[in-house]
Amino acid sequence: IRINNKPRWVAVFGGGYNGKVSSEVGNNVFVIDLENSGDILKAIPLYDKPGNGIQAAVPVKLAAINADTTNKAKYFGSIIYFSDLEGKLWKINLTDKDNLYKSQILFDSEATSENQRYSFNPLTISVDLDNKIILYFGTGDITKLELKDSITKNKVFAVKDLEFTNFNQSSLPLKEDNLKQIIDEKICDETENGWFYNLEPNRKITGKAAIKKNLIYFSSYRPNFDDLCMAGSGSLFEFSYSCGKLINTVELKEGAPTGATLFQNKIYIGISGTPNNKVINLSDGFIRTNNLVIGTISNLNNDSMGTILVESWKQLN
Repeated sequence: IRINNKPRWVAVFGGGYNGKVSSEVGNNVFVIDLENSGDILKAIPLYDKPGNGIQAAVPVKLAAINADTTNKAKYFGSIIYFSDLEGKLWKINLTDKDNLYKSQILFDSEATSENQRYSFNPLTISVDLDNKIILYFGTGDITKLELKDSITKNKVFAVKDLEFTNFNQSSLPLKEDNLKQIIDEKICDETENGWFYNLEPNRKITGKAAIKKNLIYFSSYRPNFDDLCMAGSGSLFEFSYSCGKLINTVELKEGAPTGATLFQNKIYIGISGTPNNKVINLSDGFIRTNNLVIGTISNLNNDSMGTILVESWKQLN
C-alpha cells in the first residue's frame, strides 16, 4: 500500500475466532507494517450485528484483488474481501483510490445462533470481463458438525460486487431476497446480483469452494440420523459458477470432507475416517481410497453453463 505517497509492504489478517467470549475479541482486521518491526498501522473495526447471538469475528483467510490477480485492477495496492463469522461479506480499501482503510458490507446472510449460518470458510473469487467480482462461500458451524436440529438452515452463496473498484458506505448490504434462489434450473440464465442454494436441514459446508471450467465445487457434511454413534456422510456439489445451476451431486460416503483441490482435470478431496485400504467406487467415476477421494472435472460446453465470459479465475490462498 502507499503511506504518505510511499510504497510500504504490509500484512493483512483477521482478528480470529470468537466463541462469544468477549465483544473485544476477533472483531478487527489488522494491517501490519512489515518494514517497521510489525507495527500495527491500522485495526479496522467490524460492525457487530446485534440480537443474532453471534459475535462479529474473522476466523478466515482474507482474499486480495490486485494487479497480480486481474488486469482489471487499475490501482496500486489491493482490495480485500472476506466473510465474517456472522456471514457478512466485507470489502476493504487498501488502494491508492478513495480513502485508505475504507470498508463496506456488500452482503448479509442474516445468520443467527439458531439457524447456525456461521461462516468459517475463505471466499473463492472470480473476475468477469464486465469488471464484476463474484464472491462464493457456504455456511455451517464446523465446530459442531454433529449438531442435529430442525432449524439449522445453511446455504451456498454467490454474490456479485457490481462496483468493483468503488466504495459506497451509504449503500445497504444485499440480502437473500436480492439474489436468485436456485431450485431446479433447466436453463442457465445469468443473475444480476448473484444466486443462492438452500442446503437440506443440518447439512454444513466444510471447506473453501474450488472453481474451474465454469464450475464451482462445494464440499458438505450431514450428520447420521439413524445411528448417533456413527459418523455422518459427505457430499460434493457441482454448480455452474455463473448462474448457480446444480450440475451434479456426488455422495462421498461416511466422513467429513475437506474443500476440493483441482489440478489439471482431476478433483482431490480429503475425508475423515479410519483407513481400511479398500477401494470404493462412488458415482460418476469418483473413487475413494482410505481418506482420499479422486474424481474428474465435468466436461461441459459453455452453452449449457450460461453466457458469462471469464477474464480470470485464480485460487487465492
